[in-house]
Amino acid sequence: MKEYALIAESEFFTSKEERTYKRLVAQLFGKKTIWKPKTIDELRNVGLSLPMIKVSGSTACMSKAGKQTLISLTNLFVKQQRYSNDLYFKDVCSAIKGKYQANLDNENRPENYSFFDDIITELESLVDNFTFVGEVEGLVFEGFDYLEFDNAVLKNFDESMLEHKHEDNELDNLLRKKAAEYLEGKLVFIATERGSKAVALDKYKHRATLNLSILKVLICSHVKGGFSNTHIKLRSKNSFQYQDSFLVGWSSSGGLHTLESASPRRDFPLTTERLQQFNVEELFQKLTYLSNKVSKNELEQAIEKSLYWFSEAQSDGCLASSFLKLWSCLECFFTITTDEITERNAKGIASLFMYGDLNMQLVDIDELQSYDSLKTTIKRYYKLRSGVAHRAEYQKINEHMAILLSYIVSSIILSASCLACRGYESLVRLAFESERFDKIAHTSDK
Repeated sequence: MKEYALIAESEFFTSKEERTYKRLVAQLFGKKTIWKPKTIDELRNVGLSLPMIKVSGSTACMSKAGKQTLISLTNLFVKQQRYSNDLYFKDVCSAIKGKYQANLDNENRPENYSFFDDIITELESLVDNFTFVGEVEGLVFEGFDYLEFDNAVLKNFDESMLEHKHEDNELDNLLRKKAAEYLEGKLVFIATERGSKAVALDKYKHRATLNLSILKVLICSHVKGGFSNTHIKLRSKNSFQYQDSFLVGWSSSGGLHTLESASPRRDFPLTTERLQQFNVEELFQKLTYLSNKVSKNELEQAIEKSLYWFSEAQSDGCLASSFLKLWSCLECFFTITTDEITERNAKGIASLFMYGDLNMQLVDIDELQSYDSLKTTIKRYYKLRSGVAHRAEYQKINEHMAILLSYIVSSIILSASCLACRGYESLVRLAFESERFDKIAHTSDK
């Protein structure tokens, strides 16, 4: 069993917050917190709007005032730095309500024991290190066995991954057997995250989205047809899938858990030669390093957001919606003011694409042959983007546009990552450089 070092109220709250806490606890245990319906119809009319509790063995509800007190008390804990990244509002609210119910059952009063210590102990018990193993579809390894990211690994599943990760009971053994049967021979993404189980699972999915998006960007920037012909993703119930999948996980102090749904798509063969083609030492590791940094500057935050939306764009089966999400990737970098948005985007994208650290120019594509042709294309595409966003014009987007824009976006993400690794931190500096390159381009044309 885990042990927790308790903390004093005065160390946890500011003086004002501590006074607020004591007032809210007094209200919570006051008579106005409980409402007992007199008839079944009254209880039915309340539905789920008021939290249900037990008082002396009979069913009751929190009053509207009691519910508001519970919410205010929850918010007081949620906003504390100690739990801001590890617990959801629902986690904290359930913990406080559970301890409130327990002390109603024992007929305890807050002045006779430390309700604060009870809450802290419960919240601390929710936070743990959770390791998750989820299937990745759309990718197969050829010539190597695993690929390491910062704090995560992509590798073929082996049953030994689950050894000593379960409790010796019938349910846990059954879950372990089912996980091994389903995941055997499949590519899995493994990472450990901290928080409540719900928070840790969401962190895991977010990390998987960003890290797998790195591979998508590299594939789309180096492989012809990579955007439309590959669908690399973690299989989970939030990934627009329709067949059974198995995502298994465990805490550092507990057993296995988690079952979700998903469906398969086409596998992309990631070979040793392709990894070399991606220039792994420079591009893969740069993106991995940047996306997994805890504290990010403005440019790094833009890269992270663009990676997320690139993944969403590629997962979207609707061309118009995918096109719009690809534009979200670009606007992370260049839409920093509300004036001259079209021109600002055109300058930024064209200059970074043409004059960035990477030579991504494709002479066999008319739109990418020159700086001016690319600027013209960007302006035309931005007009189409506005049509989709503001006038629901979905029929004007074709596959060629989506594929070409995905190539431009992947190139911009890679170039921005190179700049970030060279010390660029702000989007303002990125805009300054794009203005400078735009002047150079026009000067060279004269």
